[in-house]
Amino acid sequence: MANRVIAGVMPVDIFTADGQTLICTAEMLTKEGIQIGSEADDVRGGDANHLIAKYYHNSKFTVQLQSATFSLEYLALKVGGNISVAAQIEDTEEVTVATQGKIKVSHTPVAGVGTSIIGFYKYPSESNDAWKSITINASTKEATAEVNVGDVVCVKYFHDEESARKLVIPANIIPSRVLIVGRVPQFAVSEVGVDASAKTQIGEMQIKVPTLALDPAGNLEVTSAGHATLDINGEALVCYENSCSGKGYYAVLTERTYEGDMLDNAQGIFVVNSNNDDVTAGEKVQLKVMANYGGLTMPCEIPASKLTFVSKDQAVATVNASGEVTAVGAGDTNIEVTATSKPSLSAIANVEVIAGH
Repeated sequence: MANRVIAGVMPVDIFTADGQTLICTAEMLTKEGIQIGSEADDVRGGDANHLIAKYYHNSKFTVQLQSATFSLEYLALKVGGNISVAAQIEDTEEVTVATQGKIKVSHTPVAGVGTSIIGFYKYPSESNDAWKSITINASTKEATAEVNVGDVVCVKYFHDEESARKLVIPANIIPSRVLIVGRVPQFAVSEVGVDASAKTQIGEMQIKVPTLALDPAGNLEVTSAGHATLDINGEALVCYENSCSGKGYYAVLTERTYEGDMLDNAQGIFVVNSNNDDVTAGEKVQLKVMANYGGLTMPCEIPASKLTFVSKDQAVATVNASGEVTAVGAGDTNIEVTATSKPSLSAIANVEVIAGH
């Protein structure tokens, strides 16, 4: 089997902690995006204070992402704030003077700070230091200014915008928790030293961190050449989801092979209930078949749809396509189980049937 390697930049999706809302996307460099570790203390004893064991503690799983596409939702999670709809905005509009000495704006003005409704105007040809202040009447939307009929001026003022959204950055910043899922490309490389990027992608490695506590520190980068981005850093919190043992975890790594089969890397198969003694005629037994992968990969149950079942003596017992054995008559027989897509993988289950009382 060809070596499998992961390479390249990992795209990462960032969700709210409940997984219901996609907040933003980011990228992770596989070389430096994840740090895993724990501290170790010596356990010693005996006359010479021998090293007996190691005590591991203070484990951690940290994540560093780059180039997160900005969204107001993400920033709200990062600072622990809330977003509200309908907000006050500063607007700039171009106004053609219709009444001598009067400038009329299109929206109802509001006070930017304090109670006075102040605006500013200048002619388009003037520099940015030429803005002059005006007081705008909220009822008429008009302001008195040194302008003539037909003049075109630029006006800055504040007004309420019903479609605008507002995030207030709290002074007490407590970042929220998020769920992240990353996918790094996987390639097949048949020999050491071959450039993985020149090979065809055969799958991906997915990394899921159910609970990432965001670091409140970060930079919002805005450039003239591209979209605004944020750096995202955080530390995984322990998760006890679906765990009866009480042993928590930080993240889940899943290897996905495109167009692959669960038996591709299996070293063998075996029947869990391979010895079925003293089965009474008419009784039924459901066979459970597992794949064995060796190494650190745990055995996995194989769906009956991927297996072929054959009884060596149907007068003793029969078996259907689902692996259900029915005892027929007294005797001893074997049920042969074969992986349909990989016939070299096979196993035997013995059935001993006794006559019914």
